[in-house]
Amino acid sequence: MHNPYQPPAASVTDVPDPDAVTRPIAVTRAVQLLWATFTAGFVLATIEVITDPGTNPYFWLSLGVAIGTFAVIFGISFWIYGAIYAGRNWARILLLVLTIVVTVILLAAFAMVGRMAEIPADIKRELIISGSQFAVTFVATALLFTPSANRWYRAVKAARD
Repeated sequence: MHNPYQPPAASVTDVPDPDAVTRPIAVTRAVQLLWATFTAGFVLATIEVITDPGTNPYFWLSLGVAIGTFAVIFGISFWIYGAIYAGRNWARILLLVLTIVVTVILLAAFAMVGRMAEIPADIKRELIISGSQFAVTFVATALLFTPSANRWYRAVKAARD
């Protein structure tokens, strides 16, 4: 005899993977760190451009170029960081590639500065700032490749397919 109130016996396959629903804290923290380094870089670049405009005859041109550059970099960062936060694997791989490229560039810069007999104060400052920002970006990139993040990115991809 058939019971009409009995639950169906067929398996349900469209239930999303619970890992795909819950974004790991590592991904959230990574994106927060990326935005923190972006913001710090913007603030430091702005201070550098607007400091003592009286000595720069091309102040307005410099300011315009800085604003235009910031707008482009902000747009690209917004797109990549948003994709990372949304679980797009290509975005975290792109960030990894960019981090590797910046690593090579920074190591070359440190090697060149290391050969200088006397290091000017402004170069020291720039290297410290760039190195600090890179360290935070490196940590953020590493967080995106933790086991919990890897599981989440795989689950999000499976849920999309």
